[in-house]
Amino acid sequence: MPRLALDFGEVWVTPDFRWKLPVRNLTDRPVEVVGVESSCTCTVAEPRKFTVPARGVCELELRLNLAAADRQDAASALRGVAVEVAPIVKALPEGMRAPRWRITGKVRSPFLFTPTALSLGEVAMDDPAPAAHTVRVECLWQVSDLQAHCHRDDGEVRLRKLADRPGDYELTVVPRSFDTPGYVEFFVTLTGTLADGSSMPAIPYQVAGQVVPDVRAEPSIIIVTGAPGERFEREVSLVSRTGRGFVVVDSSCAGESLKITPAGESPGRAVYKLTGAIEATQFKATPARFQVRSQENGEAYDVSVTVVFQPQTETRHEK
Repeated sequence: MPRLALDFGEVWVTPDFRWKLPVRNLTDRPVEVVGVESSCTCTVAEPRKFTVPARGVCELELRLNLAAADRQDAASALRGVAVEVAPIVKALPEGMRAPRWRITGKVRSPFLFTPTALSLGEVAMDDPAPAAHTVRVECLWQVSDLQAHCHRDDGEVRLRKLADRPGDYELTVVPRSFDTPGYVEFFVTLTGTLADGSSMPAIPYQVAGQVVPDVRAEPSIIIVTGAPGERFEREVSLVSRTGRGFVVVDSSCAGESLKITPAGESPGRAVYKLTGAIEATQFKATPARFQVRSQENGEAYDVSVTVVFQPQTETRHEK
């Protein structure tokens, strides 16, 4: 492997840096590579499987997430990076070992973000007024005309200078209202002009969270203990995370011994009683489901409560 191919030099931080390695076969027969190992999860090799012809060369592309690796030494304006990759060869000639290559370079980081990545936590679905989040941006390089951007489908961003820390900024991120539950991720990019007048490349900042239904059950798990046949009554509340009104379209439960009855309501909250008898002679979990629809949105979804029966039986001791 040429020495120059193992050092990518000095680059700006990026989540998708690409570096190509020429893989040369010095033997007189084809070499089949069935996989590529890496010392860091921030590195992916493509292709993962390939065959290098006898005395031939194949190109291996490495994709390095230097933004993720950068968090290990986030306060450094210029830091070293080292990653090891090794091909998994199907049938090595006797006496030969698979090579292991050490890729090195230096990464320029113009900012120190606090926090290093923004976690939105749990975000209520269809929230009409998503919460704003602030991030401290400390400039490690001399940067002017700093601007922040994100796609309009992801949200809005604002940037202001901090009076008490010249050169530093406060970044405000307001995510959009999400209408689908699940993991969400997007990037805010910062651009500016360096001291020498050159343009700084777009620097990404990760924002991620989990979109969840607005209405949740409190509690979501109810544990009922007692003797088989014993009656029980428990209360569960359906609560809007954002305080919005909602409608319970339907309710149902899997077990015949479990009944659901309304017990009261207030803005953003509905209370139900779960009653029944413990029939099982062994551990049993029974779901109770509520179909909920927001008053502002016609989409209905399920909110579940799990009722866990833990029967208690008498133990007889022989004399």
